Amino acid sequence: MEEDGKYETGLRLTRIVDEWYEGNASAFARDIDMNPTTFYKYVNGDRRPGPTVLARITQLGVNLHWLLTGDGPTLRARTDRFQPLPVQDSVRPKTIEGPEEPLHRVPLVRVEVGDEGPYLRESGSAEWLTESFVRDVHGVDPDHLKCFKVSGDAMEGSLQPGDRTRGVLWRGESLNDGSVYVIYSNLGGVIYRRVRFNEQTVKLVASNPNVPDQTVEADAWQERFRPVAHIVEIVRAI
Repeated sequence: MEEDGKYETGLRLTRIVDEWYEGNASAFARDIDMNPTTFYKYVNGDRRPGPTVLARITQLGVNLHWLLTGDGPTLRARTDRFQPLPVQDSVRPKTIEGPEEPLHRVPLVRVEVGDEGPYLRESGSAEWLTESFVRDVHGVDPDHLKCFKVSGDAMEGSLQPGDRTRGVLWRGESLNDGSVYVIYSNLGGVIYRRVRFNEQTVKLVASNPNVPDQTVEADAWQERFRPVAHIVEIVRAI
């Protein structure tokens, strides 16, 4: 029965790849941070996905119950906590002419909470970077790169209070295990933490030895926390 379950799960994974990725299993594997060779073991029914892999697949919007049993809709119901934070539009220009190519505006932003929930608002001076620089160095569209000012001392040793950092806005993709994120908590506001995955839990790791790490069950993570951005570079102290 267990072998049949692994085989049926593999068929459903194949369906996801066929319908969402036009049959490109390697692209799907990359989206869940997995080596394509390992992923094919799941597709072929040689192995059944464990909790960490299942969590990454569900972050794409897959209904976990359907994936494991074949019952119910393919997609799970999506709520706003699985969506990126909205960014308040600015009247300032997004691009200006540069000496060789246009320069894109990368503003300093912060999380604020309005009537409809948290959002990002500009809070300081912007950087002007070329699209080629942003794509070559960070591998993203310039519109997805923002600057954040570090608050609190939880990451002291890695990030200092007041540091200006560049972050790639989270847009619903799987989180990178071991990377530092700006995270919004509906209980404690904005925090900077290194994210670690361990079976059914998410561990929020502080660099400051005086700040305890926090282990969160998967359900509690989805209810209480919302990734804002993946920190990719420290720019300077401000």
